[in-house]
Amino acid sequence: MRKELGLGFALVILSSLFTFSAVADELVAELEMADGLNCPCKTEVVVPPPPPPPPPSSPAKYYGEAEVFGLSKRLLDGGDNVTSKGSVLAGPFDTGSTIRDIGDATEEYRFGGGRLTIGRVLNDRDSAELTLMGFSHDYGSSITDPGFSDINIGFLQPPGFIQVPLGLEFAEVASQSLDYDTQLISGELNYRRQLSRILSTLAGVRYAYFADDLHFVSVDTTDGTGIHNIDAENHLIGFQIGSDIDIPLTNRLSANGGVKLGGFLNVASIDSHIFDDDGNSVRFDDTDVRGSAITEGKVGMSWHFTPNVSVSLGYMAMLLSWVTTSGEQFPQANSAQEFQKHDTDHVLVHGPLARINIILP
Repeated sequence: MRKELGLGFALVILSSLFTFSAVADELVAELEMADGLNCPCKTEVVVPPPPPPPPPSSPAKYYGEAEVFGLSKRLLDGGDNVTSKGSVLAGPFDTGSTIRDIGDATEEYRFGGGRLTIGRVLNDRDSAELTLMGFSHDYGSSITDPGFSDINIGFLQPPGFIQVPLGLEFAEVASQSLDYDTQLISGELNYRRQLSRILSTLAGVRYAYFADDLHFVSVDTTDGTGIHNIDAENHLIGFQIGSDIDIPLTNRLSANGGVKLGGFLNVASIDSHIFDDDGNSVRFDDTDVRGSAITEGKVGMSWHFTPNVSVSLGYMAMLLSWVTTSGEQFPQANSAQEFQKHDTDHVLVHGPLARINIILP
């Protein structure tokens, strides 16, 4: 009996221990879960990713410059401008008019032109440029009925005019007219280096065609019509260097300037032909190869609407040195003795300019 009671008590104890162990396991599991939910050390923090960097600004790839200008012209050596003032004779036989006056005169703002530059940026300092330039001048003047047109005064013909049989129609005029055309067409290919924020230099090649043509007609009611045509052409090709500066004065205003200097091989030709309606004719045609130069300078003020758009007002000048002109030939081709002279001249053109600059990203 004791034995059975002992065995039953032992079974009760084991059953109690088993039940307590199961309850304890469930409690531990619940405590661990609660600890995991409430413990800050096990909280997962989600960090948002950083924003992407802004895209790099696009550097300028192209730029353009367009200029327009009005110019004056002056011949500096070898001849002077052809004007419509003066007289054929002096004293009592003064007709009071001739276009053949070669006085010290300037043709003010008679012609103009423009220039276009397109540039390609190669890197942060270097670029390549194409520049096209042209100007043209067409001047005309005339004189009608100056008097003494029907009086034979050939024996008083002044020196320096066409000798007989070409001559009377140039001295005893009923009317005279003159058309004088000057033009230049130029193309450049330059390499530009930006030395600093305000200073750049360039070097390149240039071709320029410079023509200076004169058509002179003198009509006399007795002796007929005399015509003098002079066609001068210059083909210049060579190298040039230059520099430009742009100095900021305010956030929008800047002062700028630039120079170019080039040396050129010049194939120059002159065709001077004098004839009348009686079949008399004298002609001089010559081609010469020489060295010439083109010097340019400009100054101005620029207003910057944006960093990429600006406009400028300024002044420019261009000097063509050792070129052939019809103005140079005109006073030299008046007689057979002087007809073979083929000289050179210096032509200065200058005047105000307006410019717009655009930079394209």
